[in-house]
Amino acid sequence: MISICIYYLSGTLYKMAREVLRVLSFSMEVCGMAQFVPVKSSVALRLNLGADPESGKAVHRAVSISRVSPDLTAEQLDAVSAKVIPLFVHPVISVEKAGTDLLESA
Repeated sequence: MISICIYYLSGTLYKMAREVLRVLSFSMEVCGMAQFVPVKSSVALRLNLGADPESGKAVHRAVSISRVSPDLTAEQLDAVSAKVIPLFVHPVISVEKAGTDLLESA
């Protein structure tokens, strides 16, 4: 038995390789590598509300947007944030994208 390891980006490629080997009647095994599957993604805009009058420390708050596409690129997020930032009364100090991925083993 010969093993062929395929580094794949999707389950579709893995299934296709197994089918090709089955059709060719090769006595081989295809093993895939683990991959990340996006589960959820969000964006947070961090606002500077000024200084706390008692302590003098900076006060920051976040405005979160959930269910953002995991495929959102930096250029797309920059374009959207450029349109949204002027709507806030307080200055936006950062824009952060966070994602949660599921580890799927082959």
